[in-house]
Amino acid sequence: MRNWFSQAKHPQVGEFLLGKLAQPEHQRLADLIRNPLRLTLFCLNGLAYQEKGGLPETQAALYEAFVEQFYLANNAKNQADLRTDKNQQGELNKVLAELSLWAMTGSSSRFLIRPSELSPELKQKLGGEDVNNWLACRLGWLNCVGVDPQNPQQWVYGFYHATFQEYFAALGVKNGWCFFEGNRIFDREWKQIILLWLGRKDVRDEEKEELIQALIEFEDGCGEWHRDRVDRGFYEYRAYFLAAAGIVEFKSGKSEEIVNQIVRWGFGYFDEEKQEWMTYLDPIKEAAIEVLKETDRRRAIAALVNLLAITEDESTRRRAASTLGKIGTGNPEAIAYFVNLLAATENEYTRWQAASSLGKIDPGNPEAIASLVNLLAATEDENIRRRAASTLGEIGTGNPEAIASLVNLLATSEDKNIRSQAASSLGKIGKGNQEAITSLVNLLATTEDEEIRWKAAYSLGKIDPGNPEAITSLVNLLATTEDEEIRWKAAYSLGEIGTGNPEAITYFVNLLATTEDEEIRCQAAYSLDKIDPGNPEAIASLVNLLATTEDEDTRWQAVSTLGEICTGNPEAITALVNLLATTEDEDTRWQAVSTLGEICTGNPEAIASLVNLLATTENEDTRSQAADSLGKIGTGNPEAITYFVNLLATTEDEDIRWKAAYSLGKIDPGNPEAITSLVNLLATTEDEDTRWQAASTLSEICTGNPEAITALVNLLVTSENEITSRQFAKSLGEIGTGNPEAITSLVNLLATTENEDTRWQAASTLGKIDPGNPEAITALINLLATTENENTRRQAVSTLGEIGTGNQEAITSLVNLLTMTENKDTRSLTADSLGEIIETNEQYAYVLSQLKPHLSDETYQNNFDLFNDCYRILWQCAQNLPYHQFYQLWNQQPHPATLPLGQRLKNHPPLNQYQWLLIDGSKFIDRDNPALDIYDQMLAANYPESSQKPPETMQQFGFYWSQLQRNQTAPILIFYEDPNRAVPQGFSPVFLTALSQLDGKICVISNKVDPCVKTFAPSHPNLENEICRWIEE
Repeated sequence: MRNWFSQAKHPQVGEFLLGKLAQPEHQRLADLIRNPLRLTLFCLNGLAYQEKGGLPETQAALYEAFVEQFYLANNAKNQADLRTDKNQQGELNKVLAELSLWAMTGSSSRFLIRPSELSPELKQKLGGEDVNNWLACRLGWLNCVGVDPQNPQQWVYGFYHATFQEYFAALGVKNGWCFFEGNRIFDREWKQIILLWLGRKDVRDEEKEELIQALIEFEDGCGEWHRDRVDRGFYEYRAYFLAAAGIVEFKSGKSEEIVNQIVRWGFGYFDEEKQEWMTYLDPIKEAAIEVLKETDRRRAIAALVNLLAITEDESTRRRAASTLGKIGTGNPEAIAYFVNLLAATENEYTRWQAASSLGKIDPGNPEAIASLVNLLAATEDENIRRRAASTLGEIGTGNPEAIASLVNLLATSEDKNIRSQAASSLGKIGKGNQEAITSLVNLLATTEDEEIRWKAAYSLGKIDPGNPEAITSLVNLLATTEDEEIRWKAAYSLGEIGTGNPEAITYFVNLLATTEDEEIRCQAAYSLDKIDPGNPEAIASLVNLLATTEDEDTRWQAVSTLGEICTGNPEAITALVNLLATTEDEDTRWQAVSTLGEICTGNPEAIASLVNLLATTENEDTRSQAADSLGKIGTGNPEAITYFVNLLATTEDEDIRWKAAYSLGKIDPGNPEAITSLVNLLATTEDEDTRWQAASTLSEICTGNPEAITALVNLLVTSENEITSRQFAKSLGEIGTGNPEAITSLVNLLATTENEDTRWQAASTLGKIDPGNPEAITALINLLATTENENTRRQAVSTLGEIGTGNQEAITSLVNLLTMTENKDTRSLTADSLGEIIETNEQYAYVLSQLKPHLSDETYQNNFDLFNDCYRILWQCAQNLPYHQFYQLWNQQPHPATLPLGQRLKNHPPLNQYQWLLIDGSKFIDRDNPALDIYDQMLAANYPESSQKPPETMQQFGFYWSQLQRNQTAPILIFYEDPNRAVPQGFSPVFLTALSQLDGKICVISNKVDPCVKTFAPSHPNLENEICRWIEE
């Protein structure tokens, strides 16, 4: 945002907007505009927001401004015939609202618009049959997004962005609760539309309040829940959580009640009868805490502060404080709470956490810092002291009191870990701070403790890079200390902070020239290269040390140091090659070989040396390391490849053959000799360790190789060692993905082995190389049923959770185990795996039907763990199943709203006293003039024929209707569209206008409200009662 407005020459606007977005009440808005498109549109409106002195309070207001900006931008860049005035924009917005709502409710794909599916009336409003003439397309509101996957001859269209479709759909919604009730309030794709509708300025507050009230009072009809840890139905919680999100967009009179209830669900309550703090089940608790991030933040903070003030439960207090720390940034009430808590609590852990939270929501808060400083001084708990020092490093940047406290801690603590943490924190918060620098300089001048001097000098170098006192102190420390560990630390630290410093460089150069202490020379060379990379004295000193020292430990250290600082340096490589030829110490030779493998990639001299060493050394460790190093640096080198090929042909040493094949596979991937050698080794060796290593190596270098797969398959058939068989199976899993031979082999192993561990490994591998393989899943299911080993059972459960996705048998098996096992850990793991593999609505339905009986009062009282595990799976079912389907499964009967309309009305006794007739508009042939269609349906219902000819126009139908009224046989006409016949299109305005001219009780059931004819929404929860009330008016 700063970059945007800086380039626009309005940096003050950017700062104004950032300042506003940092305020707690705009946190939700700040989250929304992280999207690049929204951020761009927001910035385009930035000047207007500054002029108004504030930001949009609702998402609807935000998008209203975006839409206005869209038109302004179009008018600025387009030719005259594409410029629009306010009236044209308003009319187009209405059409886009109708189109969006149709796409969400009547289209075959919600976010793909197929022009062929639109009604003639809607096409006409958009601009006619030719899509290219649609103003919405010409302006860019609608764009062609590709060819219809269902019909390659047809293009499909989408909105400028899906969020604008949601906004326009929200503009098209009338009769909020009646429209949204049912599955829509539980459909994730409708959530944003509902929130946008709640933020609309043109919708009466009473309508919005009705929706909020209906959500918090929603009854899902799926069980009675009056327990201390679960008090509502699954969908009742979902409806309530939606209301909690909605009160951000609309300031409901129920807001405080809603937020308090969410906090209660998230953190619990005090049970007066049991005299203990009670918490709700985990799914409820977790969902409630999550929704606190979406709801009215000011009220959520106040509710949390109130909770913290009354609860004595430490666990609840910590969780609430943690949540408050996440959502309370900048909030005065949250800040005040933590300040008061710091003053009142004597619990050191609580003080630390409160100070930490306060520092996060109010960076630099003096009370938080003062509390941590006091805690550092007073606590005797070293763990608390270390945490306090760490937290000061996060929140105390530039604070003199924090810096002084950490300096003091450095000087006084006897705990090395705490001193280290203090120094680290000081390095974070004291950078450039003169007081910190002065304190450390003084500490260096006064302390005699060498470790403190080292740590202080190191910290000083971090907060004041190049500080001469720090460098001088470390130089002096190096010169005077007799403690080898301190000398090493000082040299290392000087290498870290003295980069480019002439004094440090000179010191190390002189030290290398004068010291006779070989260990110091080695460390000095390392540090010199750190502060002056490539320094020739450092490299020369190490090379010279290799040539002259008689101490093998020193030589080993010099080799190691060369490996760190001399990658590719020819002098260093030559020195290492010479060392290989001259040293008699195998440890030194091994280290030299290892170092060559790190710094000499492709170097012919190093490769030749390693090849020679492989041919001559008798030390197995050295030979193994030489082969490994050659594998690293010899990729593609003909000499190295030839050597390994010849070695494989001549050696009888199985360990060498295995290592040589491995190295050959590394430097020449896919080399047939390497693979053949490993395969032969597998076939001929009698040593199980060798066979195991060879199989493991094949899995690393032979992915997909048929010969390697065949060898492993054969070994699976012949091996009598169960441990080795498991390794073969595991190796097949690495290289045999999709290979039929490997799959068959593992299937056969499953059928023949009686070893449970082998069966589990084979099934697990089979699931990896052939996802969903039924034999693997069947084997694991059988293992679950037969094993008496609980660890084996848990392994099988865990593996089913990885490979059994969507498999009904696996789901059935886990459901059975969940309800049958008496082992709590196994049951909990089973619930986890079950939750991972349920995939379809049918499977969710099956799980619901099987686990529902275990949510009884009896289970709750006598086997709470079973109740709890079943509940969390059914909670997942309720997040994924449509509400009406869940209702039907739970109650073993359809939800009333899903019954055919005629049956719904017949099942409502109060309506039986009236004569009413349903007319199905989906059967209309001529939608503008359905007179004959209506007449035909009335004759089918045994109404008398017309005294004249059958009515062919709505005017003629009016005469027939009057005839029925005179004879007192006219019914109450209820027009609807059967959704099972076709997607409801709504009734033609021409027809509705004609219908409004008729006397008597006539209504329409449709999502499209018409001002001329009484209209009811088909999803209205109390449709039957509403029709009754209308009839009686």
